[in-house]
Amino acid sequence: MLSKTMRKKLTKHFYFRDLDQDGFVEREDWEQCARNLAEQAFSRLDLNSDGRVSRGAFIQFGSNFHISDEPDVPGNWLFGPYD
Repeated sequence: MLSKTMRKKLTKHFYFRDLDQDGFVEREDWEQCARNLAEQAFSRLDLNSDGRVSRGAFIQFGSNFHISDEPDVPGNWLFGPYD
């Protein structure tokens, strides 16, 4: 059985993805949401705005994601936003 907290989080994520607010997540909603998240995440990872992320930076971001307690480190965007 799903906890109230998990149900609330999943409901929030559903409405986040239901872009046209029709009560369904259609393929178009899903694809647009994925594009929006990808653009938002990449802009946080591309620290010098050159349109690229080096392997070294990617590895550092992965390290930040796993060991940092700081909410604003770029590594927290490696897999997209977490709420």
